[in-house]
Amino acid sequence: MFAKETQWEFPSLDEWHNMILKTTILIGWPERREEVPVQIREYWNYREELTLHNGILFKNQRVIIPNALRPELTTRAHSSHQGIEACIRRAKDVVFWPSMTKDIKEAVNVRYAQHSKWRMLSSQCRHMKYLIDDGAEFHQTSSL
Repeated sequence: MFAKETQWEFPSLDEWHNMILKTTILIGWPERREEVPVQIREYWNYREELTLHNGILFKNQRVIIPNALRPELTTRAHSSHQGIEACIRRAKDVVFWPSMTKDIKEAVNVRYAQHSKWRMLSSQCRHMKYLIDDGAEFHQTSSL
């Protein structure tokens, strides 16, 4: 009989970075930043605050969010529509990643710009509708 073919699943880049970070937390950080693997250097300034509990990474009491989940969390942080500072405060209560403040500010600004553009286009469409309606009325009355 033939041997059953084994399928290997390689970890994603995000999972790989998390494994490096977890291993570094468990075995200890190098003495110098230059000795830290490039993939996790962004955590160097927080190294004394990072822990691993039941496979979950924490910065103090806040869960460290992997790269793949950050866009979703920035969207959730802004779901209250309370402005940039409120979104950041809300996120900082429970989650962490090194560029979180910058990422949330950028995401909120992009959404605000999109919303403003939509409002402007909506206003222009309403204005165009009035022009078209007025033009149709004018055309009907002038042809009588």
